[in-house]
Amino acid sequence: MIIESPVFFIKKSSKIGVSCFFILLFFGVTLTKVFSQTSPDILNLSLKDLDKIFLDKNLALLVSKANIDINRAYKSQALLWDNPQISTEIGSINILQPNYGDAGFQQIYGQVSQLIKLAKKRQKLADISEFTAQLSEAQFYDLMRSLKHQVHADFYDLSAVETKLKWYSAQIGIFNKIIDANRTQFKAGNVAEKDVIRLLAQRVQLQHDSAELNRSRIALNTDLKTLLASKNEIEVKPQLPQINLNTSDIVLADLITYAIANRPDNKAAALNTRVQEKNLVYQKSLAVPDLTLGLSFSRTGSYINNYLGVQAGIPLPILNKNQFNIKAAEYSIKQQEAQQESVAVLVSSDVVNAYRRLLDLQRWKNSEAAQAYADYEKFYNQNVVTSFEKRLMTLIEFIDYFQTYQQNKFQTIDNDLQTIQAAETLEFVVGKEIFNK
Repeated sequence: MIIESPVFFIKKSSKIGVSCFFILLFFGVTLTKVFSQTSPDILNLSLKDLDKIFLDKNLALLVSKANIDINRAYKSQALLWDNPQISTEIGSINILQPNYGDAGFQQIYGQVSQLIKLAKKRQKLADISEFTAQLSEAQFYDLMRSLKHQVHADFYDLSAVETKLKWYSAQIGIFNKIIDANRTQFKAGNVAEKDVIRLLAQRVQLQHDSAELNRSRIALNTDLKTLLASKNEIEVKPQLPQINLNTSDIVLADLITYAIANRPDNKAAALNTRVQEKNLVYQKSLAVPDLTLGLSFSRTGSYINNYLGVQAGIPLPILNKNQFNIKAAEYSIKQQEAQQESVAVLVSSDVVNAYRRLLDLQRWKNSEAAQAYADYEKFYNQNVVTSFEKRLMTLIEFIDYFQTYQQNKFQTIDNDLQTIQAAETLEFVVGKEIFNK
């Protein structure tokens, strides 16, 4: 009846039927477009693939990189001379004499002048721009280092979330089979209703936790979409690399030395000090007045006709010697030197803390506790579900075993994640790749 009714309706009122048909067709096309737009692009990416896309497309990096070119342009601009100035005056009317229209009495005046900056001001200003460009470059690499670390963190977080979601899916499937079997036994009078309800409650809890974790997966993909500057919705499927976290050959002192010498934020702090030093030199040069040279010509306006004069002018440095700008530049140097020392101390502390955390996590992975987790998971998978299905253990025992298994499983996943994240953090604070990936 549901299928035949529209046909009967169209025959009775064909115009209305055709209208309804096109309306339904319109909504069908619209919904198809909506679903096609919201369907994310599935990206099976390795860490190297992700890095390549990030370096090519990240908008924050593109913006920061432009600062380097901007400051190099400022350097070129600083080296240019000031434009010469020219002025002229033509007096074609003399109101005091009756023959004012006589061309022989017209006054013509002209002047040309050029500002000459003394004390090498242009070069000293260019030096500031050069070191500012180097500072922008160091800041660019520091931003790249920070964002790349964030990309890697999201990548490994997403991998752990995907692993947990697969585990939830598998366990919900197992509980579905157990619940179906217990419902059958309940109908036969062999299982109490409370046992079925308890199993249902456990499955609901798993479904709820899985949904919460899926929201975390969506948030991580959204973060990666922003970092990769993707216009479309994406869903990254991490392809984990084989990682050798061998720390036996690592010397902590060597890592600290390398980080202090090469980490971009420490380089930026040193370059900022150089910028302030160059600014002090420039401010001192501004205390030297600039020279203006020029030529002037007057046809009839001087004590002789066709007068040609040479001009020279210079300000007298009596009231303003730029003394307070010089004082401010000196304070800026002291301030930046303290900041540079602070960054160096922070770099050293970062390396020590990251190295010790990685060693601590590796000790746990090699401990008896980690082996006990692995043994318990093996025991659960081989014995617990089968024993419960054969009625060799009670529901309370099964739930207890299961919850302990879930806790151990997630602790193992989290500890593996924390270990690889600690290795990533060590590379981040040192400023170079240490482990083979």
